[in-house]
Amino acid sequence: MARVRTLAAVGILGAALALPAIAQDAPPAEATQPKAPPALAAPAENDQGVEEIVVTITKRAESVQDIAGSIVGFSPQTIEDANIENLGDMVSMLPNVQVKSEETDISVRGVARAAFDSLSPIAQHLNGVYMFNGLAYVGQFYDLEGIDVALGPSGTLYGRNATGGAIDLKWHRPTDSSEVFGDVTYSPRYDGYQFRGGVNIPLLGEGNDKLLARFVMTREAGDSTTKNLEGNDRQGFGAADLWTFRAQLAARPSDNLDMSLRVSYVKGKSRYAGGVQLDQSRAPAGTLSLGSSLCGPTGVCPFDWANGFTAFKSTLLDPANFTIIGTITRNDSCIRPDGMPVARCVPAISNTTGLPFTSRNEAVEDILLFGRDLNGNGIINPAERDIPPLVRSADFFTPAKPFSGSQNSVRSRLQALGTGFLEVWGVDGTINYALEGVPLFGDIDLTLLGGVHELRDQGLSDSDGTELGALDTLSSRLPDKWKTFEMRAQSHNDSWLNWSLGFFFVDDRIKQHRATLTPLFVSGANLTQHETGYAPFASIFLTPIDPIEITLGVRWNHDTFQRHEQPLPSPFDFAPVALDASKVFREITLDAQIKWKITEDHMVYAKWSRGYKSGFVQRVPASATSAAETLFINPEAISATEIGFKTAWLDKRVNLNGAAFYYDYTNLQVPVIRQTQIVNSNADKAEVWGVEAVLDTQLVDDLSIRFAVGWLKAEFVEFCVSDPLVDLQLNPPAPDPFCVAKRNAAPPEKRLQIGNQNVVGNRLEDSPEWKVSTVAHYRWDLGNLGTLSPTLEFTWTADAFRRPFNTPSVDLSPAYTKTDARLRWSEPENRYWVEAFGENLENNYVYPRGIAVAITGTAQGFGLLQPRTYGVRLGFEWGGK
Repeated sequence: MARVRTLAAVGILGAALALPAIAQDAPPAEATQPKAPPALAAPAENDQGVEEIVVTITKRAESVQDIAGSIVGFSPQTIEDANIENLGDMVSMLPNVQVKSEETDISVRGVARAAFDSLSPIAQHLNGVYMFNGLAYVGQFYDLEGIDVALGPSGTLYGRNATGGAIDLKWHRPTDSSEVFGDVTYSPRYDGYQFRGGVNIPLLGEGNDKLLARFVMTREAGDSTTKNLEGNDRQGFGAADLWTFRAQLAARPSDNLDMSLRVSYVKGKSRYAGGVQLDQSRAPAGTLSLGSSLCGPTGVCPFDWANGFTAFKSTLLDPANFTIIGTITRNDSCIRPDGMPVARCVPAISNTTGLPFTSRNEAVEDILLFGRDLNGNGIINPAERDIPPLVRSADFFTPAKPFSGSQNSVRSRLQALGTGFLEVWGVDGTINYALEGVPLFGDIDLTLLGGVHELRDQGLSDSDGTELGALDTLSSRLPDKWKTFEMRAQSHNDSWLNWSLGFFFVDDRIKQHRATLTPLFVSGANLTQHETGYAPFASIFLTPIDPIEITLGVRWNHDTFQRHEQPLPSPFDFAPVALDASKVFREITLDAQIKWKITEDHMVYAKWSRGYKSGFVQRVPASATSAAETLFINPEAISATEIGFKTAWLDKRVNLNGAAFYYDYTNLQVPVIRQTQIVNSNADKAEVWGVEAVLDTQLVDDLSIRFAVGWLKAEFVEFCVSDPLVDLQLNPPAPDPFCVAKRNAAPPEKRLQIGNQNVVGNRLEDSPEWKVSTVAHYRWDLGNLGTLSPTLEFTWTADAFRRPFNTPSVDLSPAYTKTDARLRWSEPENRYWVEAFGENLENNYVYPRGIAVAITGTAQGFGLLQPRTYGVRLGFEWGGK
């Protein structure tokens, strides 16, 4: 009851707040229901009042103002005015939504993707078809009919992996008028250029919509946004080199039947993932001494900055040498099991004696993890206490040049690993058929949609932000192939009862090779992964009393996860054991909502929903005290309560919408570092409280202003986790007693997940307490000289944390502002136009994602938001309506 009372109080407090009415006009997506109202014509620029937004992400064509929930719609005009070209551009105007990676990744109300290789909790769709891999969004933000966004758990409509919400990008549907359109952009700061264009063809003649075609092509190229001091601009991080091609056929052979077929192809070089040092005072320095026998009289081993200790690697890994090392015992007498003395040995680790090394791995592990050299000289530099045991000596690394860069520059030899690439293709389609006057059921709309998509990529990641080879990673998906299918039957009647029934299926198969370069060796794995899922779902829509509508939904999810992983041999694991595991996850997701239309322009609502993100299987690397283990990550579950209102005032010149929400998390999937690998862990409990609002106005003709604000309190309630920068010190702090007791009580297969620090009360990653944004657009009519349209956007985001440990010196992402400005001139008939723009005028460098690299003891930032850019764009549009 206390939570309910608090939520109610927050809802009252939020009565002056509202969820976004982001767009001024958005036609329905491609006929999700053939009997849905026809696409709304774009309003004249000088229309008075905030225009209606129609979305289809609820799988019904509805006005945003009539939906009992947090739904946002972006119209083609809004997409163009705000220059939305990726997820980062899209979310800048949304309260409580943060960017983790501009191309593929966002965080909604504290609900974020876990590790780099896990799935997003925001279910991503293209033309209603589920995209298993977020990279399928790259290059897809041009010539859109609209973007729909559902904020909050969407487990009934979209099933698993929708604990944060859902997004649907909708291509512009072919029209019955011939049209040629395009634009060219030049941005001088990073020598970037972009060409986009398309053609629309009514294949059976003007005005005939029986068979239509639309083709689109884009080309983008530019230098990197992060300088590489070891190479050139084209070898830095964030470089653009992308081609996209799209073709769409639409047929309407009868009034009751509508069909579409879509083909897309994307090819380019991957934008290298770069870790930029956030704390340069902790940059590694020095050389490593492993013993004179292998490294010459001086005992100093030469280091190759791209590939590690190549000068002695072959000698060190030679089986003949390990015959000596691998058969010694852990005692001071250094006697082999056969009784023969050993010239080189490793002193006792603890009080244990007479325990032989079981493998070459164990011997080298002792050297690396405990700081001993190959001559048995003990710990090399025992006075050093601030270096993790993996690199216990302060003399471990010596950069070839002192690092003198900044947060927009790195020293990287990443390109020595190869050239990254990205290739995505897909074929999918939709069939809608309207059945009229079915006995006992009335009018029913049938929908079939689905397709096949394949993604191949080679990702390059420099995790330490230096020219050192440590942790440079090459990851190749060859390929990632997914198939999706969905069918729905929906009643479409003017009565007190309507319903929707459906069935969803997805099949994804991944083949991946991953290699990580460390100073002594290359580690990694060959991986195959197979995921399947199916789910029947149903909803009913009741109107017991005309102004009140109740919606109830249920979905039964069945997901299977299979993973086979063959690790590459390394000094940590010379005879690695393959992971071969599978797991079935079943979950029921529900939602219930009620809305009351007090008047035509005023509505209040309340809803409860349960969301679910599938679990999975991962391999945890070996350590000095444990072998590699198979770890099952539990599904993530969320119960969400939301109350809100949607209102229009002053003859619809002002929209004021507001909502307050409470999330109760169980088994939240959180990324952590174990040894040198990012893995996932389950946080037992977490809570999220929030209020959101948007005030959308057009009090003056031709001037629209939108103000949005979001407040968020997202924190862990119960979570024991280990930070390698703390727990791997020579004298780490004592483990938290609560975590020790919890670990001892847990079953053996779960103990590895339970760390030493209790981070209760810490904020969830990517969850700033406040976010405020505003956008203003004005149209100045110059008569025969055309129109002049300035647009100004401003966003302020409070500070956030990149990791659950909330360590200010490592994890804090400071508050920042972002200001964009655009000025467009169009000729009177809008056949051609020219635009000047500037984005991120403050030139703030923001890294929303971060990790702490144990091997170097430094903090790295990832996911750089676009720095300051400016340029000019020329466009044209001939034909069309």
